[in-house]
Amino acid sequence: MVTNNPPQLVRNYDYHPNLSEGTIWNSAWNNKHVIAVNDCLWGVVDGMNSDGLVVSLTFGGKKTVGKGFGIPFILRYVLEFCSSIEEAVGVLNYIPSHMAYNIMLLDKKGRHKMIQVVPETSNKVTDAKVATNHQEVIDWPEHAAFSKTLEREKFLRDLIKNRNIPSETVANAFLKPPLFKRQYRDGFGTIYTSVYRPAEGYMELIWEDQKMVQSFANFEERDTLINYREEAEKEFEVVKPVYKTDAPHYATSNYWEEYGKSWATGNQTELSVQIAKGVGNALGLSGTVQMEKLMETFAEEHKKRGQVPWEILADLWANFRP
Repeated sequence: MVTNNPPQLVRNYDYHPNLSEGTIWNSAWNNKHVIAVNDCLWGVVDGMNSDGLVVSLTFGGKKTVGKGFGIPFILRYVLEFCSSIEEAVGVLNYIPSHMAYNIMLLDKKGRHKMIQVVPETSNKVTDAKVATNHQEVIDWPEHAAFSKTLEREKFLRDLIKNRNIPSETVANAFLKPPLFKRQYRDGFGTIYTSVYRPAEGYMELIWEDQKMVQSFANFEERDTLINYREEAEKEFEVVKPVYKTDAPHYATSNYWEEYGKSWATGNQTELSVQIAKGVGNALGLSGTVQMEKLMETFAEEHKKRGQVPWEILADLWANFRP
């Protein structure tokens, strides 16, 4: 959600704690200062550059998958090389995304755009000030019901009707239902609330019991421990993988050889299987019953859909623990 008095973007990032990298990077690689929450090692899920450009993504609620780049890398490119809303819109319309997303843009003057990105079709650029997990018409009813995307959108639209609403009130609303979610084991719990204030050059990460403020003028390196809870009084335990000493040795060279063969032949099914195996081996699941069950479920999903988008793969992983 964006507001203009002063210019501010607030968002909740809902995901599984085990799958969130939990890292903020402060960088200056291409003559632009960038502060961003990372994903996929150097990608971006939300962030801001020193020109006052802010970007944030939400999943677009579609099963559609096409040829394109992962959206975190596209948003990294936007922050590294774009200085204005117009430049960012041009990049998002030019560089293809492999999945559907809603991208919110804001600058330090309060101008904004929300772009509905869909693989292999034309994007839609709107003036919407709110974005949840769908794009106009519900395309994936099960996901819409699970994420309560329509309920959250209505709440935000009602909230924004008050044009003089204080910025702090907006941020605090994201820490409460229906925006704040506790479905951590289902892969849809609120990992953090981020607040970007581009005119002042700072951002905040907010949790129920603490806050982190970082700015271009004063960025502090630090570690922060966050406890995620399924219920207000019950702490969520992040399960660590158990490495069995009797499990077969994982041969890295063999894995990459099989992965390379799958890539070269263009066999998407085998390629997906190799990726799933690679993640399982990395977590110490090789040769275990859990790994066998995971691969069976993975194969069933692949047969039904012909492909397995990363959102579905993440949901599968969230339900399988050693």
